[in-house]
Amino acid sequence: MPYVLKHSFDPDFDHLHLKPKDNDGERVDHFNLGYAQNVRKGHVLAEWEEVSPRQAAALDGRFIFKDKHFPAGANCFVHPKNPDKLLAAADGYVFYLDGKITVKSELNVRGGVDFRTGNIDFVADVVVHGPVRSGFSVSGRNVQVKDVVEAAEVKASGNIDTEAGFKGNGSGLLEAGDKIKVSFCENAQLRSGGNIVVRHSCLHCSIYCGGSLAVQGALMGGDIYSRGLVYVGDVLGGGLGVETRLVLGYAPKLFLEAERLDENLREVLRRLSNHRPGKGTKSPGRDGKSDDSAALAQRFKTLLQAKRELWTNVCPVESIGSCRVVVPGEVRPGVEISIGEAFLRIDRTMRNVVFLRRDKDIVIASPALQGR
Repeated sequence: MPYVLKHSFDPDFDHLHLKPKDNDGERVDHFNLGYAQNVRKGHVLAEWEEVSPRQAAALDGRFIFKDKHFPAGANCFVHPKNPDKLLAAADGYVFYLDGKITVKSELNVRGGVDFRTGNIDFVADVVVHGPVRSGFSVSGRNVQVKDVVEAAEVKASGNIDTEAGFKGNGSGLLEAGDKIKVSFCENAQLRSGGNIVVRHSCLHCSIYCGGSLAVQGALMGGDIYSRGLVYVGDVLGGGLGVETRLVLGYAPKLFLEAERLDENLREVLRRLSNHRPGKGTKSPGRDGKSDDSAALAQRFKTLLQAKRELWTNVCPVESIGSCRVVVPGEVRPGVEISIGEAFLRIDRTMRNVVFLRRDKDIVIASPALQGR
């Protein structure tokens, strides 16, 4: 009896000829084209099924075999308890390579991420050799981008490395479970569970750093939340006309949650202000849904209580004694520094200094690299 090799993936998949999908008559999605066929370790890739000769004649002849011998390539193995199933030996993408089913755990996007590729959503490591264009996204375990990231989103459960910088245009986001390395960043948001290293300048960014932040060039403008140390090699602050705020010694996710609550509160207030007097008046929200005034008032009350509870439970990290701002270069007026509950506003130019907390105050010491 012949055997048919049944695939859990498309054996004819071609990432070079992707087409937008029509979502059941709705608007065609040009952003999610399915660039890679993701599989997890242990996932069934293919399995044998016995068929009759008559059935075999109606099937694709490429996958009809007389003997059950899998065309297995790299990162594939036969199920130890069921020899009729071929499994993935690693997280990655599956495809046919030289006639063999193969799983690769690193995805190389040879060009940029744009309308040709669509968004990249991958279960393992990603290397993008071109730019990530505005409006698109890349996600993976570790993500490396060799060209510029525009107003796009790049997310990784591990590390992110953008070799040519990040021009966020006010809406770009880098979010990593661990470390972020970036050549430069402008008008963007960076979130990390670990350290962040900026090789050159950081201009007008919002940074939420779960470890320490090191900017080798200038840090001008923006809000910086760092659990640990902040190092700025060249210039900190842009003068009195540029707001630069540094908050050290707290878990950055607290401030992210506070911002989310504030955004929801603003939305509820907007809906309430659009209500007209009268029973049963409803106001549509951003999600298209409508709420009556009583429901909106209760929603506002709930959000306000959540915000109060959040700030009530805020406390500095245990390692706050090691938090400091180190600037071997120049600090300009207008910079605001908070370490725990201690606060200092810089009103004059300084050079080669370190800011650290002693008791309930922030003190200034020099030289910067010997301030301990």
